Amino acid sequence: MLYAQKDNVYIYGSVQDHISGKKVKDFHVTARDTADTTFVIHAMIKGRDEFNVNLPYDRVYRLEFDREGYVQKHALLNLNIPDIQARKEGFGMRLVMNLVPWVEGVDYALCELPFGKAQYDPCAKDMRWDEAYSQGLRPAYKTLAEAIEVSRKSTSSK
Repeated sequence: MLYAQKDNVYIYGSVQDHISGKKVKDFHVTARDTADTTFVIHAMIKGRDEFNVNLPYDRVYRLEFDREGYVQKHALLNLNIPDIQARKEGFGMRLVMNLVPWVEGVDYALCELPFGKAQYDPCAKDMRWDEAYSQGLRPAYKTLAEAIEVSRKSTSSK
């Protein structure tokens, strides 16, 4: 869903548990400029389970999602948009972030990679996610979910 915003990209959404699919509350969303780490924007959290943030153009952001008891995940958003008309009309992105619960003994190296990468597509005149990149991660996330379940079962049976 896209909504027009001027001079920025409006990002909004919610966070859910990757395993149960239930909404996660009391999370944090932080945008950091990848070239200037002193440029940080914290998202507004609405009603404890939804967020929104306005990100100015001409930066590449690391959009981080975290909550105690979960493994931090992030996306890379390239907001260098050269199309002046597109910038005037603005962009909006809805995200539903799936955070992975932290369980003892599970390898979370996968979560160090961006879960997705988005940038402006001049042909479509819109922001687009790199679907090939995201598709490539899906088997690894399935394996991670299975490892979490195995670890949880072995821990609960002790």
